[in-house]
Amino acid sequence: MTETTTTDGEKLRSPGPETTREESALRRFGSAVTRLVTKGLRADRGTNRGAETMQPSSSDRAGVDYPDASEEKLDEKTLQIIEKIENNWTFRIDTSGSGNNFVPNSYPDFASAIASGNYESIEELMPNIRELTANDNRLDLESGDYDEFLSLLVQDIVTMLFRKHYKHMPKLTASARHAMQEQIDSMHSLNDGDVDYDKREEDVARLLSAELALPEEVASEFECAISGRVAEMLEDVSSSRGWKGLDLYVGWLADHGFPPERWPQDARERGEDFPEPLRRMIDEREGEKAVELDRAIIRYCIERTEVYDDNGEMRPNVYKRSWLIQEYFAGRLPKLNREMMLVGTSDVIVASSSKSTYEQINVCNDYIQTVREIGQDNANKLNERLGIIHFSDWNPRVLEGTLHILETGRTESGNPATAIIRGDSGDYNDFFRSIRSITSGDILAVEVNHTDALSGITEDLKNAGVNDDTFDTVILFGHGDENAFHMSCTEHIKPDPNEWYNKGGVRKLMQTLDPDTIILISCHPFKRREDVEQLAISEDLQRRQGTATALSIAFSGKRVFSGLDGLVRCCTYEDGAVSFETEDDKGRRSPTAALTRYGLTKAYNEETDGW
Repeated sequence: MTETTTTDGEKLRSPGPETTREESALRRFGSAVTRLVTKGLRADRGTNRGAETMQPSSSDRAGVDYPDASEEKLDEKTLQIIEKIENNWTFRIDTSGSGNNFVPNSYPDFASAIASGNYESIEELMPNIRELTANDNRLDLESGDYDEFLSLLVQDIVTMLFRKHYKHMPKLTASARHAMQEQIDSMHSLNDGDVDYDKREEDVARLLSAELALPEEVASEFECAISGRVAEMLEDVSSSRGWKGLDLYVGWLADHGFPPERWPQDARERGEDFPEPLRRMIDEREGEKAVELDRAIIRYCIERTEVYDDNGEMRPNVYKRSWLIQEYFAGRLPKLNREMMLVGTSDVIVASSSKSTYEQINVCNDYIQTVREIGQDNANKLNERLGIIHFSDWNPRVLEGTLHILETGRTESGNPATAIIRGDSGDYNDFFRSIRSITSGDILAVEVNHTDALSGITEDLKNAGVNDDTFDTVILFGHGDENAFHMSCTEHIKPDPNEWYNKGGVRKLMQTLDPDTIILISCHPFKRREDVEQLAISEDLQRRQGTATALSIAFSGKRVFSGLDGLVRCCTYEDGAVSFETEDDKGRRSPTAALTRYGLTKAYNEETDGW
């Protein structure tokens, strides 16, 4: 048996000895009609889907009266063709898996014409068929190049005529309505007994295939019922099918007025038109099912916003992605300060957009799970008092420990505390996310746009009972180069002792907390020296310039731990120790940490005993 290829790339089998030429052609004809209907509907409906998702479900339009067919004026030839289709075809729910929803009652004239090469009959549908045949051997049945393209052309006409003039085909339209309702009723009856997931999946697939083959006005009559069946299938895959088929079901619901980013909000605000299975899924606010739903919808938002640029490269539409995910988060976390969430999630999404889908899902999911674990009211409190907006970057245990210090002035364990101070912007490469590996409860988490904010935070800590015995370590976490420490997008601090000391917020924090140790987590804590090879540091004291040196002079007596003069990578461990690894401009790396005090620097070859 040989294969040929149609214009849309689908391979068709030539008839074997057990199949007559006429039967084979007719079979291919029926299948192709459905393919063309599907393709055409997708094209027609796809142009306006973005707008539709923001509107009420089209099921609300089921009761609208359509224009009377008699108002449409058609020429005699078109009416004759319509009559042939009306009298010789019916609509069914395909059970063969071929996607063939239109089936002939008998051999229609034009189908027989395709099989027999009777161009006189074909000309009733395609007046220019002989001209086309003369110029294209693929349309010539007698040619060795014939690849069944002719049948596709004829089928295209039949399909488009039904879509355009179905009001003139009451019998065919009635059979379509009957078949759809019969399938929906049959699927509904399955809910009364034991659920056969494979059977339900097959039935849903047939229903969606049939829906695609209908004119949009007719399809809208069944949208509400279909939505319920699709939502049931989605509930099935969420609980027992390992999310198999998720994209199909979520995509269909999104295209029919139920965008997943709005499910939590719509579940609260919409009435009976919102599918009950979706409502049940959204109401699962805790546990593994809730987490998996969050991850599934986040993935949908990420994949939906991967687009091709002018060069054919796949690029993320970061702004649309941020909007979709924020819409979902706002519905999932309705008590969370909206402005805080918008800023925090935008930073997270932008910084992680170049990473794999899996990593992006983890980052976004960490945000919602962290807020869920500590509570929305506590998240708002942390933002108001300590500027926290990047909940993806902090471990819930750290934030719980922070809340305890705010309330009591002490750590829950009684151990000395560590303050981690980072900027609330400027994390262009998601470097700050490494903080999440810290799981200690003896931490105070702080985010600032400018170090001036540390003055108010210090006063709050004093009012809570914090004194110079509470903290032993302050960590400054940011980006940097040889010319400045970048606390945030808006504050770059030069490596000058006077500039650091004149930062009133930093000075007040150091005086009140009086830590023994400052840990500087930033690239390029020292400037390069021409007379010293990069990364060259020993037990002998050196006079270096840079942010680490400036801090040790500005706050005399404090030990400043840092990396060396290059790109600094930091690893944190469960016991609180910090290790540094510095990479030079030739790619060489050193695990050595630097200890600076009173402006003098030496190697520190042990893990920094931090907090």
